[in-house]
Amino acid sequence: MLGRFPPAAETAFAWLESHTLGVPAFEGGPPCPAATEAAIETAISYGADDLAARWRAWLLDNRSDDRTDDAIDQARARQCRDVSISDWPDGPLVSTDGMARQALVWLRRGDLARGGRALDFVAARRPRGWAAIWYLQAARLQVAASFAASGMPPLTDIDPRDGRWLAVEEMFSTLPPDAHVADVGCGAGRYMLRLRSRFPEMRLVGIDPAAAALASLPEEIPARVGDLLRLPAADGEFDAAVCVEALEHSLLPRRAVAELCRAVRTGGRLLIIDKDSARQPLARHEPWERWFTAEEVRGSLAEHCRETTSRHIPHGVPARDSRLFIAWMGKK
Repeated sequence: MLGRFPPAAETAFAWLESHTLGVPAFEGGPPCPAATEAAIETAISYGADDLAARWRAWLLDNRSDDRTDDAIDQARARQCRDVSISDWPDGPLVSTDGMARQALVWLRRGDLARGGRALDFVAARRPRGWAAIWYLQAARLQVAASFAASGMPPLTDIDPRDGRWLAVEEMFSTLPPDAHVADVGCGAGRYMLRLRSRFPEMRLVGIDPAAAALASLPEEIPARVGDLLRLPAADGEFDAAVCVEALEHSLLPRRAVAELCRAVRTGGRLLIIDKDSARQPLARHEPWERWFTAEEVRGSLAEHCRETTSRHIPHGVPARDSRLFIAWMGKK
Protein backbone atom coordinates (compact mmCIF):
# COMPACT_ATOMS: atom_id res chain seq x y z
CA MET A 1 0.00 0.00 0.00
CA LEU A 2 1.09 3.59 -0.46
CA GLY A 3 1.74 4.70 3.10
CA ARG A 4 1.98 8.01 4.89
CA PHE A 5 5.30 9.63 5.54
CA PRO A 6 6.48 10.12 8.18
CA PRO A 7 4.71 7.72 10.57
CA ALA A 8 3.02 9.08 13.70
CA ALA A 9 4.55 6.74 16.28
CA GLU A 10 7.59 8.96 16.83
CA THR A 11 5.54 12.11 17.42
CA ALA A 12 3.06 10.27 19.66
CA PHE A 13 5.89 8.81 21.75
CA ALA A 14 7.65 12.18 21.90
CA TRP A 15 4.46 13.69 23.33
CA LEU A 16 4.39 11.02 26.04
CA GLU A 17 8.09 11.59 26.80
CA SER A 18 7.40 15.30 27.35
CA HIS A 19 5.16 14.41 30.33
CA THR A 20 7.52 12.70 32.75
CA LEU A 21 5.42 13.77 35.77
CA GLY A 22 2.30 11.83 34.85
CA VAL A 23 0.48 11.55 31.52
CA PRO A 24 -2.63 13.66 30.83
CA ALA A 25 -5.75 12.02 29.44
CA PHE A 26 -5.91 14.80 26.84
CA GLU A 27 -3.67 17.58 25.60
CA GLY A 28 -3.50 20.46 28.04
CA GLY A 29 -5.10 18.50 30.85
CA PRO A 30 -3.73 17.53 34.26
CA PRO A 31 -1.83 14.27 34.78
CA CYS A 32 -4.19 11.32 34.94
CA PRO A 33 -3.38 8.18 37.01
CA ALA A 34 -5.23 5.79 34.67
CA ALA A 35 -3.63 7.26 31.55
CA THR A 36 -0.25 7.12 33.28
CA GLU A 37 -0.71 3.45 34.14
CA ALA A 38 -1.59 2.69 30.51
CA ALA A 39 1.39 4.75 29.36
CA ILE A 40 3.67 2.68 31.62
CA GLU A 41 2.53 -0.49 29.84
CA THR A 42 3.10 1.18 26.49
CA ALA A 43 6.56 2.47 27.44
CA ILE A 44 7.66 -0.98 28.59
CA SER A 45 6.52 -2.53 25.29
CA TYR A 46 8.66 0.06 23.48
CA GLY A 47 11.70 -0.67 25.64
CA ALA A 48 11.48 2.65 27.51
CA ASP A 49 11.97 1.29 31.04
CA ASP A 50 13.50 4.59 32.17
CA LEU A 51 10.34 6.47 31.26
CA ALA A 52 8.12 3.83 32.88
CA ALA A 53 10.13 4.12 36.10
CA ARG A 54 9.61 7.89 36.26
CA TRP A 55 5.86 7.47 35.77
CA ARG A 56 5.71 4.79 38.48
CA ALA A 57 7.42 7.18 40.88
CA TRP A 58 4.88 9.87 40.04
CA LEU A 59 1.99 7.46 40.66
CA LEU A 60 3.34 6.57 44.10
CA ASP A 61 3.50 10.25 45.04
CA ASN A 62 0.16 11.28 43.56
CA ARG A 63 -2.38 8.56 44.32
CA SER A 64 -5.40 10.22 45.90
CA ASP A 65 -7.52 8.73 48.67
CA ASP A 66 -10.58 9.74 46.66
CA ARG A 67 -10.76 7.04 43.98
CA THR A 68 -13.80 8.43 42.13
CA ASP A 69 -11.83 10.10 39.36
CA ASP A 70 -9.55 7.07 39.09
CA ALA A 71 -12.54 4.76 38.72
CA ILE A 72 -13.90 6.90 35.89
CA ASP A 73 -10.54 6.90 34.16
CA GLN A 74 -10.17 3.14 34.54
CA ALA A 75 -13.63 2.60 33.08
CA ARG A 76 -12.68 4.73 30.11
CA ALA A 77 -9.52 2.68 29.62
CA ARG A 78 -11.51 -0.55 29.61
CA GLN A 79 -13.64 0.73 26.75
CA CYS A 80 -10.85 -0.16 24.35
CA ARG A 81 -11.71 -3.80 25.01
CA ASP A 82 -15.48 -3.42 25.16
CA VAL A 83 -16.37 -1.10 22.27
CA SER A 84 -17.61 -2.68 19.04
CA ILE A 85 -18.39 -0.77 15.86
CA SER A 86 -19.80 -2.98 13.14
CA ASP A 87 -19.43 -0.50 10.30
CA TRP A 88 -16.87 2.16 9.54
CA PRO A 89 -17.66 5.20 11.73
CA ASP A 90 -17.70 8.56 10.03
CA GLY A 91 -18.65 12.17 10.60
CA PRO A 92 -17.62 15.04 12.87
CA LEU A 93 -18.55 13.17 16.08
CA VAL A 94 -15.82 10.55 15.63
CA SER A 95 -13.16 11.38 18.23
CA THR A 96 -9.45 10.73 17.80
CA ASP A 97 -9.15 8.78 21.04
CA GLY A 98 -12.30 6.79 20.21
CA MET A 99 -10.89 5.83 16.84
CA ALA A 100 -7.52 4.91 18.39
CA ARG A 101 -9.41 2.72 20.83
CA GLN A 102 -11.29 1.11 17.98
CA ALA A 103 -8.09 0.52 15.99
CA LEU A 104 -6.75 -1.44 18.95
CA VAL A 105 -9.95 -3.52 19.10
CA TRP A 106 -9.90 -4.32 15.39
CA LEU A 107 -6.23 -5.25 15.38
CA ARG A 108 -6.65 -7.49 18.42
CA ARG A 109 -9.37 -9.26 16.47
CA GLY A 110 -7.13 -9.61 13.42
CA ASP A 111 -9.03 -7.11 11.25
CA LEU A 112 -5.98 -5.52 9.64
CA ALA A 113 -7.88 -3.61 6.98
CA ARG A 114 -10.16 -1.66 9.31
CA GLY A 115 -7.49 -1.41 11.99
CA GLY A 116 -5.11 0.12 9.48
CA ARG A 117 -7.69 2.63 8.25
CA ALA A 118 -8.44 3.62 11.83
CA LEU A 119 -4.74 4.16 12.54
CA ASP A 120 -4.42 6.36 9.46
CA PHE A 121 -7.38 8.41 10.73
CA VAL A 122 -5.68 8.85 14.11
CA ALA A 123 -2.22 9.53 12.73
CA ALA A 124 -3.50 12.38 10.57
CA ARG A 125 -4.77 14.09 13.73
CA ARG A 126 -1.55 14.06 15.78
CA PRO A 127 -2.68 11.78 18.64
CA ARG A 128 -2.33 13.04 22.20
CA GLY A 129 -3.38 11.67 25.58
CA TRP A 130 -5.37 8.44 25.42
CA ALA A 131 -5.20 8.60 21.61
CA ALA A 132 -1.38 8.57 21.72
CA ILE A 133 -1.31 5.65 24.17
CA TRP A 134 -3.76 3.53 22.20
CA TYR A 135 -2.21 4.50 18.88
CA LEU A 136 1.21 3.29 20.05
CA GLN A 137 -0.22 0.03 21.36
CA ALA A 138 -2.14 -0.54 18.13
CA ALA A 139 0.84 0.37 15.92
CA ARG A 140 2.94 -2.44 17.41
CA LEU A 141 0.07 -4.86 16.84
CA GLN A 142 -0.26 -3.69 13.24
CA VAL A 143 3.40 -4.35 12.45
CA ALA A 144 3.45 -7.79 14.07
CA ALA A 145 0.09 -8.85 12.62
CA SER A 146 0.94 -7.65 9.13
CA PHE A 147 4.14 -9.69 9.02
CA ALA A 148 2.34 -12.74 10.41
CA ALA A 149 -0.45 -12.42 7.82
CA SER A 150 1.72 -11.59 4.81
CA GLY A 151 1.83 -15.16 3.52
CA MET A 152 5.22 -14.41 1.97
CA PRO A 153 7.82 -17.18 2.35
CA PRO A 154 10.85 -16.06 4.37
CA LEU A 155 13.91 -15.04 2.38
CA THR A 156 16.62 -17.63 2.82
CA ASP A 157 19.35 -16.49 0.43
CA ILE A 158 20.98 -13.39 -1.02
CA ASP A 159 23.11 -13.25 -4.14
CA PRO A 160 26.84 -12.89 -3.29
CA ARG A 161 27.05 -10.05 -5.82
CA ASP A 162 24.32 -7.97 -4.13
CA GLY A 163 25.66 -4.73 -2.66
CA ARG A 164 23.93 -5.38 0.67
CA TRP A 165 25.76 -8.68 1.12
CA LEU A 166 29.04 -7.11 0.01
CA ALA A 167 28.66 -4.44 2.69
CA VAL A 168 27.97 -7.11 5.33
CA GLU A 169 30.95 -9.17 4.16
CA GLU A 170 33.21 -6.12 4.22
CA MET A 171 32.32 -5.32 7.82
CA PHE A 172 32.72 -8.92 8.96
CA SER A 173 36.15 -9.05 7.36
CA THR A 174 37.33 -6.45 9.89
CA LEU A 175 36.30 -8.60 12.90
CA PRO A 176 38.31 -11.23 14.80
CA PRO A 177 37.81 -14.74 13.37
CA ASP A 178 35.88 -15.87 16.46
CA ALA A 179 33.85 -12.69 16.96
CA HIS A 180 30.47 -12.89 18.70
CA VAL A 181 28.00 -11.23 16.31
CA ALA A 182 24.26 -10.59 16.31
CA ASP A 183 22.12 -10.32 13.19
CA VAL A 184 19.19 -8.25 14.45
CA GLY A 185 16.01 -8.60 12.40
CA CYS A 186 17.56 -11.65 10.79
CA GLY A 187 14.31 -13.25 9.57
CA ALA A 188 15.05 -16.74 8.26
CA GLY A 189 18.77 -15.97 8.25
CA ARG A 190 19.65 -15.24 4.65
CA TYR A 191 22.73 -13.27 5.71
CA MET A 192 23.75 -15.63 8.50
CA LEU A 193 23.57 -18.70 6.30
CA ARG A 194 26.09 -17.11 3.97
CA LEU A 195 28.15 -15.73 6.88
CA ARG A 196 28.38 -19.18 8.44
CA SER A 197 29.98 -20.44 5.24
CA ARG A 198 32.24 -17.44 4.75
CA PHE A 199 33.34 -17.01 8.41
CA PRO A 200 32.92 -20.48 9.96
CA GLU A 201 34.60 -19.67 13.30
CA MET A 202 32.40 -16.70 14.15
CA ARG A 203 29.77 -17.12 16.85
CA LEU A 204 26.56 -15.96 15.21
CA VAL A 205 23.27 -15.19 16.96
CA GLY A 206 19.99 -14.49 15.17
CA ILE A 207 17.46 -12.11 16.72
CA ASP A 208 14.01 -11.51 15.28
CA PRO A 209 10.49 -10.84 16.62
CA ALA A 210 9.03 -13.68 14.52
CA ALA A 211 9.59 -17.09 16.09
CA ALA A 212 8.32 -18.75 12.91
CA ALA A 213 11.09 -17.15 10.86
CA LEU A 214 13.74 -18.11 13.41
CA ALA A 215 12.63 -21.74 13.15
CA SER A 216 14.32 -21.83 9.73
CA LEU A 217 17.77 -21.22 11.22
CA PRO A 218 20.18 -24.16 11.49
CA GLU A 219 20.40 -25.64 14.98
CA GLU A 220 24.00 -24.51 15.39
CA ILE A 221 22.97 -20.82 15.13
CA PRO A 222 21.34 -19.69 18.40
CA ALA A 223 18.03 -17.91 17.90
CA ARG A 224 16.48 -15.32 20.22
CA VAL A 225 13.00 -13.84 19.93
CA GLY A 226 13.08 -10.07 20.38
CA ASP A 227 12.83 -6.80 18.52
CA LEU A 228 14.97 -3.73 18.04
CA LEU A 229 13.43 -1.82 20.92
CA ARG A 230 14.10 -4.54 23.50
CA LEU A 231 16.95 -6.81 22.46
CA PRO A 232 17.37 -10.07 24.39
CA ALA A 233 21.04 -9.29 25.01
CA ALA A 234 23.26 -8.15 27.86
CA ASP A 235 25.04 -4.81 27.76
CA GLY A 236 28.12 -5.10 25.56
CA GLU A 237 27.49 -8.78 24.87
CA PHE A 238 28.49 -8.72 21.20
CA ASP A 239 31.62 -7.78 19.31
CA ALA A 240 29.44 -6.52 16.47
CA ALA A 241 25.84 -6.25 15.32
CA VAL A 242 24.34 -6.05 11.85
CA CYS A 243 20.81 -4.84 11.11
CA VAL A 244 19.60 -5.04 7.51
CA GLU A 245 16.20 -3.63 6.50
CA ALA A 246 14.81 -3.87 10.02
CA LEU A 247 15.27 -0.34 11.40
CA GLU A 248 12.51 0.88 9.06
CA HIS A 249 9.98 -1.25 10.98
CA SER A 250 11.10 -0.30 14.50
CA LEU A 251 8.59 2.61 14.96
CA LEU A 252 11.13 4.49 17.14
CA PRO A 253 14.38 4.42 15.12
CA ARG A 254 16.52 6.56 17.42
CA ARG A 255 15.71 4.34 20.39
CA ALA A 256 16.33 1.28 18.23
CA VAL A 257 19.81 2.49 17.28
CA ALA A 258 20.57 3.15 20.95
CA GLU A 259 19.48 -0.40 21.79
CA LEU A 260 21.72 -1.84 19.07
CA CYS A 261 24.65 0.12 20.46
CA ARG A 262 23.87 -1.02 24.01
CA ALA A 263 24.30 -4.65 23.01
CA VAL A 264 27.76 -4.06 21.45
CA ARG A 265 30.94 -3.76 23.53
CA THR A 266 33.14 -0.69 23.55
CA GLY A 267 35.31 -0.88 20.44
CA GLY A 268 32.76 -3.12 18.72
CA ARG A 269 31.26 -2.44 15.31
CA LEU A 270 27.77 -1.82 14.00
CA LEU A 271 26.35 -2.00 10.50
CA ILE A 272 22.88 -0.77 9.59
CA ILE A 273 21.51 -1.05 6.06
CA ASP A 274 18.20 0.55 5.18
CA LYS A 275 16.42 2.74 2.67
CA ASP A 276 16.92 6.37 1.68
CA SER A 277 14.01 8.63 2.63
CA ALA A 278 14.39 10.55 -0.64
CA ARG A 279 12.81 7.54 -2.36
CA GLN A 280 9.97 6.95 0.09
CA PRO A 281 7.29 9.40 -1.08
CA LEU A 282 7.09 7.74 -4.51
CA ALA A 283 7.57 4.16 -3.36
CA ARG A 284 5.14 1.51 -2.23
CA HIS A 285 5.69 0.69 1.42
CA GLU A 286 3.85 -0.18 4.60
CA PRO A 287 2.23 2.77 6.40
CA TRP A 288 4.44 2.49 9.48
CA GLU A 289 7.75 2.35 7.59
CA ARG A 290 10.29 5.05 8.30
CA TRP A 291 13.05 5.55 5.72
CA PHE A 292 16.07 7.68 6.51
CA THR A 293 18.48 10.35 5.42
CA ALA A 294 22.16 9.52 5.72
CA GLU A 295 22.56 12.26 8.33
CA GLU A 296 19.87 11.16 10.77
CA VAL A 297 21.07 7.59 11.27
CA ARG A 298 24.66 8.78 11.46
CA GLY A 299 23.52 11.25 14.09
CA SER A 300 21.84 8.50 16.12
CA LEU A 301 24.97 6.32 15.86
CA ALA A 302 27.21 9.26 16.79
CA GLU A 303 25.47 9.49 20.17
CA HIS A 304 27.08 6.14 21.04
CA CYS A 305 29.95 5.66 18.56
CA ARG A 306 33.23 7.49 18.19
CA GLU A 307 33.47 6.72 14.46
CA THR A 308 30.61 6.74 11.95
CA THR A 309 30.42 6.54 8.16
CA SER A 310 27.68 6.15 5.56
CA ARG A 311 27.45 5.46 1.85
CA HIS A 312 24.90 4.45 -0.74
CA ILE A 313 25.10 0.85 -1.94
CA PRO A 314 23.52 -0.88 -4.96
CA HIS A 315 21.17 -3.82 -4.63
CA GLY A 316 20.05 -6.66 -6.87
CA VAL A 317 21.90 -8.48 -9.63
CA PRO A 318 22.51 -6.80 -11.93
CA ALA A 319 22.48 -3.69 -9.72
CA ARG A 320 19.11 -2.03 -10.28
CA ASP A 321 19.50 1.04 -8.13
CA SER A 322 22.55 2.57 -6.47
CA ARG A 323 20.61 5.19 -4.45
CA LEU A 324 17.89 3.22 -2.65
CA PHE A 325 19.97 1.66 0.13
CA ILE A 326 22.36 3.32 2.57
CA ALA A 327 24.93 1.49 4.69
CA TRP A 328 25.82 3.12 8.01
CA MET A 329 28.80 1.91 10.02
CA GLY A 330 29.86 2.80 13.53
CA LYS A 331 32.58 1.89 16.00
CA LYS A 332 31.44 2.11 19.60
